[in-house]
Amino acid sequence: MADTNLTEQQRTTIRMLDDYILDPDMLVKKCPLDHGRHYTSFLDIETLLSFRSVSMSGMNSVNSMIEYQKVANNASNSIRMAISIQTAHKFTIKDLFAKLCQRMCDGSGCDKFAPYLDVFTLTRRCLSVGGGYLYPRGPMLLESFLPPPDENIDPTPDQNALLSLSKFEAIKGRHSKYWSSIDTSDMGDCTTYYDFREVEASTRFGSIYGLDDFYSYRIDLGWKLCSVRAPWLNINGVEVEHGIFCELCEVPWNMHDEETPTSISESKLDWSDFGFGGGYLPDPMYILFMSTEKLKEHMEKHRSGQ
Repeated sequence: MADTNLTEQQRTTIRMLDDYILDPDMLVKKCPLDHGRHYTSFLDIETLLSFRSVSMSGMNSVNSMIEYQKVANNASNSIRMAISIQTAHKFTIKDLFAKLCQRMCDGSGCDKFAPYLDVFTLTRRCLSVGGGYLYPRGPMLLESFLPPPDENIDPTPDQNALLSLSKFEAIKGRHSKYWSSIDTSDMGDCTTYYDFREVEASTRFGSIYGLDDFYSYRIDLGWKLCSVRAPWLNINGVEVEHGIFCELCEVPWNMHDEETPTSISESKLDWSDFGFGGGYLPDPMYILFMSTEKLKEHMEKHRSGQ
């Protein structure tokens, strides 16, 4: 609001000074401060939530943000995970919302729908659901990068180098009910995971040592530690979509025997009962996953025998 107490000379001076730089009206248009959501949208999520907890005014300001409303109402676990693994300071609510609106996997060369969101690197991931794509090495413990004791190399990590590397603190527990799981329950204090690419590029480490056979076989499992299932939001509307598996598709021959069903529709409704003599748990890695629209097209082709 203009100051009505200014003299004509002062107004002229201010106008001339404003004309000498960027037009203030452009700043008002780019970043209006009439509503808190305009400037809070540029805060990282950790700071945003701290601001929200300061006062009722701060809470109302954050709650009024369209992006926050959509994320909190439909994909709140993405915020919970980011807070839990200590990466909420790395991106804003606008960044998070934009990624939640994305449907396809960010993996190089992967063209599949992505049901998961990785809040370590803020990346849409399929986690190999539907098969056909194997992720690059996922986040790993520092000990996986250190040389074994019998090597003539100083195993002490460079602390200064570690400070600059991206990392997160894994939640203790079993991540996945499937064979491709990681159990961090008994890891003690050793739960800090680092970005493989950054560590490999570090002059301190150079190459990878000491990987056990399991990690050598499924080197992408670390992404499960920082990913949550996240629906696809609509950037303009309130619509929310969840991907879906095709229950008519057959389970590959190497995933069943004579005593197990050959399609999802033949399996028990409760898929959590996995084990010998128990229920049947179809592996998402071998089942077609897609959007509702694509599923309709797929079902039509299936019925017509195409």
